[in-house]
Amino acid sequence: MKILFSILAILLGISNANSQVPRKILVEHFTNTFCSVCANRNPGFFANVAAQQDVLQISIHPSLPYSQCFFNRQNKSENDARAQYLGVFGSTPRIVINGNPISASTNYGSSAIFDSYKNQTSDFEIKISGKFIGDSVEVETIIKTVATNMMGTANVFVALANETVNYAANNGEQTHRNVFRKSVYAAGGLAVNLPAMAGDSLVLTSKVLRESIWGSADLYAIAVINNASNKSLIQAEKSAHFGMLSGIELPYFSEVKVYPNPAQEVLHLEDSKNTFQQYKIYSLQGVLVQQGAILQLNQISISGLNQGVYFLALNNEEQIFKVKFIKQ
Repeated sequence: MKILFSILAILLGISNANSQVPRKILVEHFTNTFCSVCANRNPGFFANVAAQQDVLQISIHPSLPYSQCFFNRQNKSENDARAQYLGVFGSTPRIVINGNPISASTNYGSSAIFDSYKNQTSDFEIKISGKFIGDSVEVETIIKTVATNMMGTANVFVALANETVNYAANNGEQTHRNVFRKSVYAAGGLAVNLPAMAGDSLVLTSKVLRESIWGSADLYAIAVINNASNKSLIQAEKSAHFGMLSGIELPYFSEVKVYPNPAQEVLHLEDSKNTFQQYKIYSLQGVLVQQGAILQLNQISISGLNQGVYFLALNNEEQIFKVKFIKQ
């Protein structure tokens, strides 16, 4: 009986592993608008993140070492709470990757900082969405168990952020990326019991009052699940923009692939349904910079664009697809 049980356990373990999903890489960036070191190091860090395919990033502005920080003063308690939770309160710039604080002496502009976090899997997947309802923002987070496990209690941190904020900071920075605005459930995160059985889900829904200082076009939500005991990342995901471009939330569609990314001259589309005929390209600020018909062989010429980060929007009569890409 013991041998049979062991064999079954091994088989179940193999089955569970095969049903796991990729774990996202999340980098939480702690910076400050009065920090001159941040102004020097942040451009290389942001370029590094933009060059990665599947790295999520959010910038949080703690009050130490500079309490005058523009973004911290807009929401001091919650910016400070996240830095304290992850044990990096007191100095900037700092980054935390998948719950692990990275030494301040590390080169944040090196792609190698992400290497040890690649090709990891998780027993959970997240679907997160949000929308504007009057003077509020409603966010729904669905945590689905894809492999039976005994994880138990975890900490769920769901935040609102603006992808780009243009502000002339005291340290000379003009553009600020993925700026944390508001915790959706609790400043330090929400303690939950994750469902243990594969196929079960936990649904969290909440509304928060919308603040006038938040940009609408690029406001989105990001969900982070941390292990309750050691704060390591269990899973993370971000939503589409709530008011993206024309006010329509643009979902992602996994059957469409856009490559190469970064690209220099041409974007290639791999669309299993071959249904997209028109495209539009927007700047990070939501400005339309190029549009037209998709060329033969599913190609889009981007030779006329300046170097930078853009959104590609494709649409047919039934759906809209959007992806962020880099023009080199």
